[in-house]
Amino acid sequence: MAIALNVSNNETVGQNNHYLNAWQPFMMENIWLFNQISGQGAPIQTGNDKAGGVYLQPEREYIARALESAATRIARDLNYWPNPAYFREVIPLGRGVPIQAQIHQGKWLKMIELGKRGSTLIQAGVAIVYSDASGFGVDDTATITVATTLTDPNEIKLYF
Repeated sequence: MAIALNVSNNETVGQNNHYLNAWQPFMMENIWLFNQISGQGAPIQTGNDKAGGVYLQPEREYIARALESAATRIARDLNYWPNPAYFREVIPLGRGVPIQAQIHQGKWLKMIELGKRGSTLIQAGVAIVYSDASGFGVDDTATITVATTLTDPNEIKLYF
C-alpha cells in the first residue's frame, strides 16, 4: 500500500481520501515498483522495455497532491465531494417562525447524514502475521486478527 506522507487539502483536512492507492491499479503500474519493493521475489528490471521505474516517495507525494487537487476542483464544480468525507459546518438558525419552515443550506449539496464523527479503539498493538499467499517466496500478505462486536466491515479502519 502506497502512503503519502502529506496528503491533505483545504476541504478535507487530515482525511486520507485513498486516491493514491486507486491510482496505481488504474494506471496499470507494477505494484512492486510503485511501493519501492526490492529483493527476493520482487520483479527485476532488466531493461527499459521490460518494466517501469521504481517510484520514490517524493514522486508518490506529487501524484497524491495532484489527485487531491483534481478531487477538490471536481467537488467545487459538482457541489458535492466525489467520495465519502466528513465536514464540519455551523449553520445558524434564522429568526423565522416556525423554525421547521426555515431553509438551511450547507456548502455541499449532497449530504448523507448529519451527526458527529467518532472513533473508538478496537484494539491497539495487534500482532501482524506475514505470509506468502501468492507462492512467490515472499511474505507479501499481512494479516491481523481482532475480536469486535461491529457487524458492518465498512465501519472499521486500520491505522498503522
